[in-house]
Amino acid sequence: MTHKFILMLNDEKISEHDIDKEATIIGRGEQADIRLDHRAVSGKHARIIRVGNKCIIEDLGSTNGTFINSRKMPKHLLQHGETIQIGNYMLRFSHDGQESKQKPEPEMDSDKTMIIQPPSQAKERSKAEKDMPLGAIQMLSGPLTGKSYELVNSLTNIGKGDQCRIKVKGFTVGKQAAVITRRHTGYQITRLEGMSKTRVNGTALGEQQHLLADGDIIELGDIKMQFFIK
Repeated sequence: MTHKFILMLNDEKISEHDIDKEATIIGRGEQADIRLDHRAVSGKHARIIRVGNKCIIEDLGSTNGTFINSRKMPKHLLQHGETIQIGNYMLRFSHDGQESKQKPEPEMDSDKTMIIQPPSQAKERSKAEKDMPLGAIQMLSGPLTGKSYELVNSLTNIGKGDQCRIKVKGFTVGKQAAVITRRHTGYQITRLEGMSKTRVNGTALGEQQHLLADGDIIELGDIKMQFFIK
């Protein structure tokens, strides 16, 4: 599957960038794969991690943050058609090349990375997320039986990789086997990679996100865990 970004500035398409590497850096610096020449953009602002046929964007501690659909997020599993704002640039994530015509903020001048105000919609969604009940995962089997993980982050990785918060070992388990995203609409789980299928209540997940309900049983390899609302 082909992934790409359509880069926009001042409501005009600038370029297209195929995401064909395991990690793609976005920033103002010379080492960036996608260079954004604006002083509100940090040298290494964000990176795109490609896992199988999925793409995850991760902010790299930038000064002004990374916004997905007008919402500031440190890490996010990208979906077709979503828009990323970095500085005054808009990047439309696409599987099939459909273009975005969203208007960015006006450009600013400075020799250093400048502080800019986040979009107003971010506050509204942030409030909705804070008001939503907190979800958690409890391990039901394996060496970590009984251990609980509060799902406070926008994205929680599950797998055997070092960057995964919920570790699940096994030869057939992917390094980033699945991801749970926290949105104002609820918690969703998505299968990413690995030979082991991710199951919810006995049903294997496909390519689409699955909305979790209180009490759902998640299986990955030989490990069972339960999603619950605190």
